[in-house]
Amino acid sequence: MRILVIAVAILAVDLATKTLAQAGMLAAGWIEATSNPDLALGVAGASAGAELVLGFATLLVAILLLGRLRRDPGATAAAAFVIGGSLGNLADRLLLGSVRDFIVGPFIVFNVADVALLVGLLAVLARARHPSCILPASRPA
Repeated sequence: MRILVIAVAILAVDLATKTLAQAGMLAAGWIEATSNPDLALGVAGASAGAELVLGFATLLVAILLLGRLRRDPGATAAAAFVIGGSLGNLADRLLLGSVRDFIVGPFIVFNVADVALLVGLLAVLARARHPSCILPASRPA
């Protein structure tokens, strides 16, 4: 249940911030609503079909990871971040044909979903390399 709450919270925050940025309700020098048809934080492109396949593949891998590591709270939280981020960007690609980004860096453009995906993937990698990091694994009863 915690996994679902985390994933849905990330999805809700992502969609809300994208909508607010598009409406001009988020103001800062580094915020600029844009439509991004590319992958990987706006620095790599692919066909629309390939982008959807990659998005669904990422989501599927995160769900499969949950099945294998459901007793590990650190890994499940990381997978929930990947799921929430994947759903946010997939919703945009399916409904709009591109992803709504609004956080502009010197060489990249991204959104909350991208941050969640990156945090989740880095946490999964850190967890695989150093099992005691992120959150301690639960002990068998």
